[in-house]
Amino acid sequence: MASSEAVWACLDPSTDDWQPASVVARHGSTNTVEVLFDSSGARHMLPPAQVLPQNGPEQDRTPDLAQLVHLSEPCLLHTLGCRYSEGAIYTYTGTILIALNPWRELSLYSEEQLACYRDQPLGALPPHLFAIADLAYTGMRQERDDQTILVSGESGAGKTESTRRLLEYLVAASSRQLAAGGGGGSGGSGGGGGLAAAGHLQRKLLQANPLLETLGNAKTLRNDNSSRFGKFIQVYFDAGGGIAGGAVRTYLLEKSRVVQQAKGERNCRTVRASSRRCQPALAFAGSSDCIRRPGAALRSPEERPISSDPIERP
Repeated sequence: MASSEAVWACLDPSTDDWQPASVVARHGSTNTVEVLFDSSGARHMLPPAQVLPQNGPEQDRTPDLAQLVHLSEPCLLHTLGCRYSEGAIYTYTGTILIALNPWRELSLYSEEQLACYRDQPLGALPPHLFAIADLAYTGMRQERDDQTILVSGESGAGKTESTRRLLEYLVAASSRQLAAGGGGGSGGSGGGGGLAAAGHLQRKLLQANPLLETLGNAKTLRNDNSSRFGKFIQVYFDAGGGIAGGAVRTYLLEKSRVVQQAKGERNCRTVRASSRRCQPALAFAGSSDCIRRPGAALRSPEERPISSDPIERP
């Protein structure tokens, strides 16, 4: 590394606290790098493994992490942070889309936005969920083969919202094909009967998710309405690209939550609502520390915090 080179430096590797710094000198005799931290102005001697090069400022907001020169953890997080601070919650890494939950409403899913991403190659427009959905839909129609979109992340990352937006795009793309006469449908090519039947099917597809959430959502430390289940959704299309059906083939509920929750967390909503109508010994089965142990006193309702769950509101 050259002197004055911009780097990321970490004083304690166990914390992963990478901070911007610059190289003052390299000492070959001790195999260490002397760095000057930008924030504190302090100098430290660090082993080479705790000093990583930075990317140039022109790459701070690149829409595709695969285009970065240096792909270390601090470089990736820095680019994501710069984009997030400007409201860009989506970033590509190749054909993978990284989504950061903004925790506020953003005008990213309008009809105009949806139309912009139709039939556009990946990367032609800013990163977006609609681009991933269009990539899968176009690939299915052109290659005549099944496509898969995997949505994963920790609690509160936005998996449920992302899945809903992906389904919205697929429904809109299917409707466009039917309106253009490309779908078979039950009423002929683009006929009124076919459009009506398809519209009813598409509404059922979008309305199925709230039911699954009612059964499997629960409060966690990071999210008051976390989906504590995994699901495998299949959407079937006809030869013309119109939706022909759909099914939830696998529903993996976090069953351990039914009998035990971490402190500060709650049970699944359906179980929590049902437990309030059961015998007093189970009246608080929806909250943490709810299992009645031999010899343990059960707290009265007055000692329990008032629930803010929507399902429990009058």
